[in-house]
Amino acid sequence: MKSNIDRLLDKAEELRDEIFQDGDGDYSPVYNLLDYIISLEHDCSRAYLLKAALDLDVLYVDDLYDSDDPLDDNINFLKAYLYANDEEREYLKDLLERNKADIEYFNEYFKDKR
Repeated sequence: MKSNIDRLLDKAEELRDEIFQDGDGDYSPVYNLLDYIISLEHDCSRAYLLKAALDLDVLYVDDLYDSDDPLDDNINFLKAYLYANDEEREYLKDLLERNKADIEYFNEYFKDKR
């Protein structure tokens, strides 16, 4: 059975998807809902991870590695990592490593083209 927090997190994801589909681009209602969730459960890793995705203009958490910005520079990603359980932490480590590899590849590829 899902907890109230899980239901709110699902609602935040649904709201994010609706805003994306509408083309509005104003994700402040999603941020507000995530901030509310964090006010109820300050160590909610998933809420911080969803905020990190929004911060980095990435729609889905699974695509965070593709961000042009280093994940470890984002405070919400770092908080998600801090509060993650062991399984989540391994997933976040993988995202972080893939992100660093993508950024290194991009920088190397364009090094001589600048």
